[in-house]
Amino acid sequence: MAVDIALSKAQLECHRSNKGVRPAKLVKQALVTRGPLPLSARGKVMVGQKIRVLRGIIEMITHNPGVGKRSNSLLITEIGLPIVVLVFFVWVVWLVFSLVGDMARARGHNPWPWWLLSIAWSPFASIVILWLFFSVEESK
Repeated sequence: MAVDIALSKAQLECHRSNKGVRPAKLVKQALVTRGPLPLSARGKVMVGQKIRVLRGIIEMITHNPGVGKRSNSLLITEIGLPIVVLVFFVWVVWLVFSLVGDMARARGHNPWPWWLLSIAWSPFASIVILWLFFSVEESK
């Protein structure tokens, strides 16, 4: 059973006329006037019902119907873009550490100590140290 919280206009105007009323009081009043929320089998309010309640309260406070409803473009920018940025930064970190490993191998070193030094200190410092102090071994 869907629960939609909507106070009557008179109740809403009454709440707005009292300047010290906080949104938490509106939530409490909305739950009292409409009764308790239906419970799931475990006795907890279901997540979808909580979201509908919050949307109703936001609409009451702002007089802006549709607040809280998401469009596909908003989901793409809120979920897709951060994932793409995260993947990009992981790829850049992988490139830097693979460069440290390749430089260590080219100079005849085991890459593991250089990778650990890169993690503990800085991969760019490891690159500079390998470049300045160790020459590349010629392949036979």
